[in-house]
Amino acid sequence: MNSFIAIDFETANENRNSICQVAIAIVENNVVIDSKDWLIRPKELRFSPINVYKHGITLDHVKHSAEFPEIWQEIKPLINGNIVIAHNASFDMYVLRDVLQLYALELPQFNFWCTYLAAKQKLQLAKNTLPSVCLHYGINLSNHHNARYDAIACAEIAIKLGTPFKLRNFPIEIEPTKDFSNPFKIKKADLSGIEIYDLSENLSQQTFFGKNVVVTGTFNEISRSKAEEYVIRMGAKLASSINSKTSLLVMGENAGPSKIEKIKELNKTAFVPIIDEKEFLEVIEALGLN
Repeated sequence: MNSFIAIDFETANENRNSICQVAIAIVENNVVIDSKDWLIRPKELRFSPINVYKHGITLDHVKHSAEFPEIWQEIKPLINGNIVIAHNASFDMYVLRDVLQLYALELPQFNFWCTYLAAKQKLQLAKNTLPSVCLHYGINLSNHHNARYDAIACAEIAIKLGTPFKLRNFPIEIEPTKDFSNPFKIKKADLSGIEIYDLSENLSQQTFFGKNVVVTGTFNEISRSKAEEYVIRMGAKLASSINSKTSLLVMGENAGPSKIEKIKELNKTAFVPIIDEKEFLEVIEALGLN
């Protein structure tokens, strides 16, 4: 197999049919010859803060965009009868099926395969996420969770992996999938009821870049000033106080009660992930900054 289509979706909220961006990468003779992406106006104009944090797409970005049926007229001829791939294909295939059913559109016929499952079987990495497999193969993934960049990266992974180990038929052979509306796993909850998140599944060079980050609490393995230095090196904007512009919190032990209350209040209206020192050090190591 040396010619196929890679596809990637981003969604506005927890509903799989709430597509706000779709992208494809076209491969011929094991070369990515073209890529396209479209911003899409979801039928339900509701954006979950946790989804916005993941991909950065908001209502303002899509309010004048076409809805899915119009974009589908461009995509359908490219994938119908073709081989389609995705990284974690169960999610993407469910997204496609659900949005087609939402608009009562005819389901296309094509075979698909999953680079996530193929990498899991062939590479035996500790993690088989898109950033992890890209890192293994030296594939540049400069903007994870932008559908176009993810589709291209998926295509390049497929080229590296070679012949797929299993082709499945859309839509009848979609494997059951978990709810992927929350892109971050909860790692633990501390005594103050703050949820600590695991960023490793979504780790990329963009994890901190451009984010407004607050570092607080006491650190054991490194000094707080060193933690702040790493934050700046990752391209983040270091801030001293928590407010509506805060987008990520690195929290050591014994964080001040006032900061904890502020983050709880902020998380009522916006998603602000919090990571602990151990998770922060894992991020630094994964990005090769230590």
